[in-house]
Amino acid sequence: MKKFILLLASAMTFAQNAKPMPTILFTNKDKNLNGGCYRIPSLITAQDGTLIAVADQRLNGCGDLKYNDDINIVARRSTDGGKTWSDIESIVDFPKGESASDASMVLNKKTGDIILFYNYMDLKNEKDIFKQHYVISHDNGKTWSKSYDITRQIAPENSYKDFKFITSGRATQAPDGTIYQTLVDLQKKGVFIFYSKNNGVSWNLLTGSVQPADETNIVALPNGNILLNARVAGLGSRKIYEFAPNGKLLRDEVVRALPDPACNGAILDYQVGKQNLLFFSNANDSKKRKNMTIKYSTDNGNTWSQGKVLNPGFSAYSSLAQLDNNDLGILYEVNDYGDIAFSYLPIDWVLSQSVK
Repeated sequence: MKKFILLLASAMTFAQNAKPMPTILFTNKDKNLNGGCYRIPSLITAQDGTLIAVADQRLNGCGDLKYNDDINIVARRSTDGGKTWSDIESIVDFPKGESASDASMVLNKKTGDIILFYNYMDLKNEKDIFKQHYVISHDNGKTWSKSYDITRQIAPENSYKDFKFITSGRATQAPDGTIYQTLVDLQKKGVFIFYSKNNGVSWNLLTGSVQPADETNIVALPNGNILLNARVAGLGSRKIYEFAPNGKLLRDEVVRALPDPACNGAILDYQVGKQNLLFFSNANDSKKRKNMTIKYSTDNGNTWSQGKVLNPGFSAYSSLAQLDNNDLGILYEVNDYGDIAFSYLPIDWVLSQSVK
């Protein structure tokens, strides 16, 4: 604790005031889109330190999964902490008529593998039937496996035709190795937690429907509990739920310190030695998608810092990652969905904010 207090003091004393500058990784000016767009960021650091930035490549239009029959999952990789990036690479690319969307990733710290979840629809043969898949990389994001369909394992009963989807961004891994992620079912007006205890070989549901909730970020706490940070329509703030590993609900509260315009955000568990923080990014406004802000918590999400603003203008979805050198990276939507940008966030800059 003493070391952590010194870290905070150092950050408050020496942090530079200069706002981190964005680098555009995906732009709708890309002529190959044919009038489409890039959306839905997901960011992760591989075991070897490689940064992997992932997005939907929506061709011939910008509609969501059920409205666009040609959405692919693509990536750019950086091996130098976000200074330079590879060209755009394909991860999931089905023939026209089938679409993949809403990527979320998790690093399995036990194996070094990266699991990438996404939602799938065959608009030619099964329009409006949402399915859930994943692919896996064994080489830090250079190559990816075939797709695995896990819909029957994680979907709640009587949900075959429901509007259901895995939350984009990132999943989480508990200290015991269990991997957790969230599945939203809008017909049931809630979110479900699903998990794997065998590195993704099989999956199970942990909870019944948690309500109200839409896209829901998930993070495993150091004590093994699971924290949900949920988007809720019309609320104007985030909602937090905390569960024990056995699925027992421990906390259910509206967090007015986290204003939100009903937009997906990002939560990250940050660990350096025995220090544990939570970071949260979102469009920090109760009504409009604007004001991309990052906050932190030192007490498992009970209280939050004032916030550092990255972009006061239009901002939407975001994804956070802890970099190899323990600074942060953020991938976020800007310019009226025209671009997806990456910003390198020095940890001292992020921590140089007051705590409410």
